Amino acid sequence: MLGLWKEMGFINIVGIDIGHEPVEFCRNHVWPNVYLVESSEAWLCEHVEEFDLITAIDVLDHLETETLVRLLQRIRCSLKPKGVFLARVTNLASPSGAVARYSDITHELGFTDNSLSQVLRLAHFSRWDFFPWREPIKSVRGRVRVLLRNFYYSWVRFLRQLEHAYNPKILTPTLVVVAQR
Repeated sequence: MLGLWKEMGFINIVGIDIGHEPVEFCRNHVWPNVYLVESSEAWLCEHVEEFDLITAIDVLDHLETETLVRLLQRIRCSLKPKGVFLARVTNLASPSGAVARYSDITHELGFTDNSLSQVLRLAHFSRWDFFPWREPIKSVRGRVRVLLRNFYYSWVRFLRQLEHAYNPKILTPTLVVVAQR
């Protein structure tokens, strides 16, 4: 994400990670303002109302529930009053959600829009919206895949209606949330 913000022209960018290798990689290849921190929560406590935007891409799935709620509370406090939090998580409402959730032993959680709403509410975010994660379409093959996937998702929704099951709108393997402080 740091590289994306850099390409878009943003200059006041800060990254943190608890892993030495990702920090060194980012410092050497992406952006110099990346810091190795012992605790994301503690670091965020030192930066109250400093950020317009905080992102967590493929991070929240790796946290235990209690840690997740505390981290989201710290993220909210670190945002400026109109600040935005953007996250991408594994979508367990997806037909392939369980595969994504359990194919990585470091995953502690998986989310649906409903369960992620619950933790955002516990962290006192004011509002949030969910979006499907869509890969850019770069070829005819990609367009065909999108058409087939849309047909498949329609079929899944139909089957879930027959079963009176939870039937969310977003069925992509990953889910994006944009939350306001």
